Amino acid sequence: SRGLGDVYKRQTYTTFTYEMAGNGPVKIREGEVVEVKIRLTNTGQVDSDEVVQMYVRFPDSGVKRPGLALKGFNRVFVPAGQVVEVTLLLNPDDLKYWDEAKHGWVLGKGDVEILLGMSVLRHMEFTQRGDVLILRVPMGNND
Repeated sequence: SRGLGDVYKRQTYTTFTYEMAGNGPVKIREGEVVEVKIRLTNTGQVDSDEVVQMYVRFPDSGVKRPGLALKGFNRVFVPAGQVVEVTLLLNPDDLKYWDEAKHGWVLGKGDVEILLGMSVLRHMEFTQRGDVLILRVPMGNND
């Protein structure tokens, strides 16, 4: 008999490392789509696909926001021992919340954390161990 935990196990035959490609975004502004680029290395012995997922969270938000929200993903094939560059796009419109007082969508101020890794389960599990890339980027139009 299979338990619920078995459903979430992922059979994997290789391992991957994530690292930033370039400096990453400096600020997220209204109307400016941000490119988040990483280098993905297959450190194992077997060619494999990896689904790179991008999550965001808002540690400084005074507004109730999701604890972690998926904002993009890209499935890529990486031969064993090889490195590929992966680009994920983050649209500022995807970071907005509804402001009742303004009767409209607002980007907000403060920082957004961009988390890059394999899955939400890994993010929740590994964030504390530092095995996921986390970028902290200011939002808003004011400089």
